[in-house]
Amino acid sequence: MCLWRETEETVKLLKRDRMHKKNHQDSAQKFVELGLRAVYKLFWKVLPHTNIFQTFAPDTLHQLHKGTFKDHLINWCTSVIGAAELDAQFKAMNGHTGLHHFKNGISFISQWTGAEHKQMQKIFVGVMASAVNDQVLTVVRSIIDFIYYSQFHHHTTQTLSALQRCLNTFHANKNILVELGIHEHFNIPKLHMIQHYIDAILAHGSVDGYNTESPE
Repeated sequence: MCLWRETEETVKLLKRDRMHKKNHQDSAQKFVELGLRAVYKLFWKVLPHTNIFQTFAPDTLHQLHKGTFKDHLINWCTSVIGAAELDAQFKAMNGHTGLHHFKNGISFISQWTGAEHKQMQKIFVGVMASAVNDQVLTVVRSIIDFIYYSQFHHHTTQTLSALQRCLNTFHANKNILVELGIHEHFNIPKLHMIQHYIDAILAHGSVDGYNTESPE
């Protein structure tokens, strides 16, 4: 888990890196390890009482529904079992009141909406239950659980602990995707951001207060 950046420390590292490149034509090791970029004109360093790194708020629509779920989890599972089998699993799910039945599968969908993402998430653990091994299913379940817990309108220490357990479970099992040749690394911005949800909720309240889903 990556910690929040500190404004003063980051400014010092960027200044040091600029001088280091000027004199030696390479980057300082710590600069590289922290994943910083050579952007030296920082508009935010002169803003009083502002930590720019704490202004990035959770956005369940783009970070969870469209990002972590659609762009990553769906793609990982498609790579594991194939698009045709994934479609077959969706088609095989029984219809039920309140649940959307994807009778044609999902591979034909060209433009997904947030509503479709949510309908898929309701049945996705069931869709994958008989199609993948236990460790891949654990990865699926941990992400789906995280998405649902994160959307609570009210949080307690118990719900935040549940969120953390979901993250811990994901990180403990994610290497199965590397072993299967599905992914080489997990240095992914949207996966990184969800690690800060608990801190953001503690600082600013439940995520529905700053989600872009409502205005869109």
